[in-house]
Amino acid sequence: MKRRLNRLREGALFASLSCLLLSALLFLLPLHADANTTGGDDDRGVSAEMRLTPDVDTTGFAGDAKISIPIVVPPGRAGMAPSLTLSYSSSAGNGWIGTGWNIETGFIQRQTKFGLNYADDTSFAFRSAGASGDLVSLGSGNFGMKIETEFSKFQYISGYWQVTARDGKRYYYGQTSDARQTNSAGQIFKWLLNRIEDPNGNYITFSYVSDARETYVYEIRYTGNSSGLSPTSLVRFHYMGRNDALTYGIGRDLVNVNKLLKAIEVKAASEATSVRVYGFEYAEASHTREPILNKIQQYDNSAYYYASTGQIIGGNALPPIVITADSSQTTIPYGTHSVEPQSKVDLNYKFVIGDFNGDNLTDYMWLHTYLDERVVYLRQGNGSFNSGTYSSGGGVYRSGWKFVTGDFDGDGRTDYMILSINTNERFVYRSNGAGNFLSAVRTAGDVSYNLYATWNLTTGDFNGDGKTDIMWINPTNNKRTVYLSAGNGQFNAGLTSGENVNYSAYQFTTGDFNGDGRTDYMWVDMYQNKRAVYISSGTGGFSAPVSTNDGRNYSLTTWNVTTGDFNGDGKTDYMWVRGDYNQCAVYLGLGNGGFAPVVLNTLGSTYSNVWQLHAGDFNGDGKTDIILVKNAEDKRMLHLSRGDGYFLPAMNNSFTTGIDYNSYTYGIWDFVTGDYNGDGKTDYMYINKYKRKRYVALANPVAPQGLVSSIKNSTGGTTSFQYTHSTNFSNTYLPYVMPLVTVVSLNDGLNNVSTRQYAYAQGKHDISLREFQGFGYVRTVQPDSSIVETNYHQDEYLKGRIKNTTLKTPGGGILMSRSNSWSAAVMSGRWRFVKLDQSTTVYDNYSSYYTTLDYLYDSTHGNVTRIVTSGTSAEPVTTIFGYANYSGWLWRPTSITVTGSSTGTVRQTTFDYYSGTGNLRLQKNWDLADDSKSQVTTMEYY
Repeated sequence: MKRRLNRLREGALFASLSCLLLSALLFLLPLHADANTTGGDDDRGVSAEMRLTPDVDTTGFAGDAKISIPIVVPPGRAGMAPSLTLSYSSSAGNGWIGTGWNIETGFIQRQTKFGLNYADDTSFAFRSAGASGDLVSLGSGNFGMKIETEFSKFQYISGYWQVTARDGKRYYYGQTSDARQTNSAGQIFKWLLNRIEDPNGNYITFSYVSDARETYVYEIRYTGNSSGLSPTSLVRFHYMGRNDALTYGIGRDLVNVNKLLKAIEVKAASEATSVRVYGFEYAEASHTREPILNKIQQYDNSAYYYASTGQIIGGNALPPIVITADSSQTTIPYGTHSVEPQSKVDLNYKFVIGDFNGDNLTDYMWLHTYLDERVVYLRQGNGSFNSGTYSSGGGVYRSGWKFVTGDFDGDGRTDYMILSINTNERFVYRSNGAGNFLSAVRTAGDVSYNLYATWNLTTGDFNGDGKTDIMWINPTNNKRTVYLSAGNGQFNAGLTSGENVNYSAYQFTTGDFNGDGRTDYMWVDMYQNKRAVYISSGTGGFSAPVSTNDGRNYSLTTWNVTTGDFNGDGKTDYMWVRGDYNQCAVYLGLGNGGFAPVVLNTLGSTYSNVWQLHAGDFNGDGKTDIILVKNAEDKRMLHLSRGDGYFLPAMNNSFTTGIDYNSYTYGIWDFVTGDYNGDGKTDYMYINKYKRKRYVALANPVAPQGLVSSIKNSTGGTTSFQYTHSTNFSNTYLPYVMPLVTVVSLNDGLNNVSTRQYAYAQGKHDISLREFQGFGYVRTVQPDSSIVETNYHQDEYLKGRIKNTTLKTPGGGILMSRSNSWSAAVMSGRWRFVKLDQSTTVYDNYSSYYTTLDYLYDSTHGNVTRIVTSGTSAEPVTTIFGYANYSGWLWRPTSITVTGSSTGTVRQTTFDYYSGTGNLRLQKNWDLADDSKSQVTTMEYY
């Protein structure tokens, strides 16, 4: 389960909830945009007069629920107080405030989308509460936001970062040692915000504590001034332990997230002066054991937090915010039997699973490789299979041929290939998406006879382009030849490399060991657990091996190796399993080809060799679980992963056999896993080729779990959410399952209920960018039954921007439509200025009734310099904005002039500021007819 801005505040485009948290508002935006797109600038201090860029909403294209709860703090000098928001996203994972919740203070970290590389000093990502995205290098330690909207200057200076916003505020990341997350070699993975200072010297400081290599915000102090005035107000964070396990690799080390936020103290004037205290309470998700925030309790200024006891003492409690989430115990219930209607299949057919139509539901196929005949059964949304499609490819493949599946053209559907081990001649059959295949694409053999006869054949995406490639590899000398897919059923010329190392006594496995989206491979020796990990270069070659070992002996024949992502951090781990001693040894990947020390498990049950081991994500938490199956006795034992290398005790499942289902003896019945209902969880199926029968069991619960289902505010109002899976909609290319909001209901506490309903289409993930590009289409049915249809851009730079939106009557009649024209101007290389150039609104579906806004910008600082407003039978009006830089990077508006095309200039305002601080010195509102009547305002400061 998955992976998010200036806003056009139009109720037709998003659902919102307001409720009181004391005197603060709780804003709920059930549909929001990806944090990797654009961002507002409140957290970086851009003043209101500077926000002249058109207020454009990108809310809606990601389909996730959003909740924002401001943490209220006393004001600071000149507005310099921390802006803290407790935020929720249904697409976010587990963290230090439980599942989905976060308080973002801001950081810069090394880019990990393409693997973690500490030697790369040009690839970083920025994240804050208002603006997040990739940074691009501009040379000499200078960086800019790849998708530029705010024109902040990023500078890397001797181990820390300085970010200067265009209003002159400076933000420092990692300037102090506690604000840096490092590995054991002292390499910095993340730089956290440690100071904000405005041009007047007013500042805010952030301090952190570290535990098990994770860094937590501890204290925020403000109302200080660089002239020597110390801060007097503070916000302090307190933590407690947690029962679940959350780990991730940062190269060389494994990070353990051991803490949960327990309380926030807000103080003013002095350490002893309490303003308020926030308490946080959690429940445990039944299906994952992860913490779920279920209560936020605010206390008045007579309450104190006592660190020695971890308790909030005294004070008057305000009505709490109460949060509920759906979470049911994971089970694998009894399944359903069915009989295949096709009669073609016999014992010579091979059983193959895949997603043959690209809908994220697991299908299967019977394939007769000798005769090149096949029968494809597509899984349907109602939980059954279709009647099957029989077809023939027309070839004859007997001895000396191998069979592999993959997505050879990158369209999200499973294809298959038959190739000769003698000559490497290949026949690729690409799925047509309807249960059949296109004519085979043949590639003639390109090697001497029998060259690959003793080599291993493996598939993978070795260059990370979303298409399946193939590799032949020789265990005796590690010589390998990689054929990268051309995307049309053919392959580029083979790329041969190797180091002449004999791995014939090793086991071979593939995976993504550094999380860059490319397939790597590993040789592992059972005698001393020696490992040689080869990281893909992305061009068909591999790095020098990362060689490690811990000396442990897994040579007994009952030990078997398997791979998976056992902690859910996106990197491949591996483990040795010995069933007869109910033991497993887990090695979690660090992200650099190395592994953390072994985690030894005792599974709690003894599994002899007649038990089969299968891996999958049976509860949908992103971590690989294991299930052991004893076919002859109809038993299954499911062990859910905790996330730290350990597994929970077995969930035991056996069902009463039915007629003709006396046993599922291996060799008669095949046990296969897959996602047969599109809920993002692993299910299983028994299939019997002799009797053409199948038995499918779906993991429960089917509905999305662990997500906020309702939130009740302190005045009794409740907002409720309903979700469904992304597989219930038609998508362009979405190779994973996401929970999406489909219904949001607001009850004001007086039984007045309003409801919005949402539907989606064209979900898209960009493989090459490693990014979710959102949904291209979102449909909203509003409380009055009117309909809003919105189409979004889905490319690298414009993703999430609204192309057009239409408001319709319940019957489909068009009331209003708006179309936007965007551009991404090249500043330097991949650094682009993304801006709205024109927005046109048409009324009553009649093109003669319209309003158009045209925008012009300054490419130096990114502010709007001209807005032209025109419309039906109206005089075009032009507003001109002037700006000046008042020291370093400190931009202020100097003039606003409004001119009619026929009436001439009708209004003008000019501004003057103090150099160095940018403080307003003088504002003049001109009377263009009589200057003596112009209004002049001067400012004094103390």
